[in-house]
Amino acid sequence: ILGENYVVTFQEQSVKLFDAVRERIRSSKGRIRGSGPDYLCYVLFDTIIDNYLFVIGMLGEKIEELGRQILSNPDDEIAGRIYNFKIELNYLRKNVRPVKEIILQWLKSETVLVDKKTKAYLHDLSDLITQAEESIEVYSTILSDGLNTYNANINNKANNIMKMLTVFASIFIPLTFLAGVYGMNFQHMPELAYRYSYPVFWVLVIIIGVSLFVWFKRQKWL
Repeated sequence: ILGENYVVTFQEQSVKLFDAVRERIRSSKGRIRGSGPDYLCYVLFDTIIDNYLFVIGMLGEKIEELGRQILSNPDDEIAGRIYNFKIELNYLRKNVRPVKEIILQWLKSETVLVDKKTKAYLHDLSDLITQAEESIEVYSTILSDGLNTYNANINNKANNIMKMLTVFASIFIPLTFLAGVYGMNFQHMPELAYRYSYPVFWVLVIIIGVSLFVWFKRQKWL
């Protein structure tokens, strides 16, 4: 709350976010002690936005590391981590946007409570909060792309497994056919009375199986 000769702030929790500002006031360092309450209000906003950028930067490093892990060594926990990061970014986005609106309204305001010199600093705040908002959008896009890449990798693995199963099933289909034909219990089957029917059957099975395997290899299906 900005007044003519005062600034009132509220904190939901006891944090050390503004300790540096308090120390500057106590030690009379810089222009904070000799300037008006509008400048103090600017400094408080600047501190908040700097911390937004710091938190976004920390999350960004973790997101980029996660992106490298998706490409090199994806595991089952990656999807859960991506959704957790998305929740964190959405929480930051909900906090950053209102601050941007406040600063824009502050810049448009013609109130006498804000000195013209202070308004020059507000433009810097507007640039910083825009940078924070853009960084959130960039990392959100990275997470979405990472999730798509992860799902694509999972689908590729599933497709490779299905391809291998299909190839081996294709090899065993003619062998199963032969086994089914000569497993029938008809009385008059000439091959059943032949002395070398069993070894011939196995030779035929091996030749068919090896031939199909070699053909699949040449087709680069294996």
